[in-house]
Amino acid sequence: MEAVQEYLKLRPSFCTEQSSNKLFLTRSGKDFDTKQLHIILMRYINLIAREKGYSPHTIRHSFATHLLSRGADLRAIQELLGHANLSTTEVYTHVSLEDIKTAYEKGHPRSGD
Repeated sequence: MEAVQEYLKLRPSFCTEQSSNKLFLTRSGKDFDTKQLHIILMRYINLIAREKGYSPHTIRHSFATHLLSRGADLRAIQELLGHANLSTTEVYTHVSLEDIKTAYEKGHPRSGD
């Protein structure tokens, strides 16, 4: 919160009327577009992954595995990862059948039937 408050104190110097309701802006005071944000995020994700000895794929794999092991719906994970087929998500997460069964029993409305 402190960092955001400090940022907002500096921001009016490059803020335009059109972007005054946006939090993060480019150096010229315009809104970031999706492509610009993606480039910035990927730069930092790649940097962090390399420092830790991982790849961005490893981070993505860990994300999916942790979600599933904590009871997230496999279809929701499929959507978050952008997989067309559910089987791709199942293979990608490398979770045991027991983990999938536990998640199913926890979340499916007819699991007790």
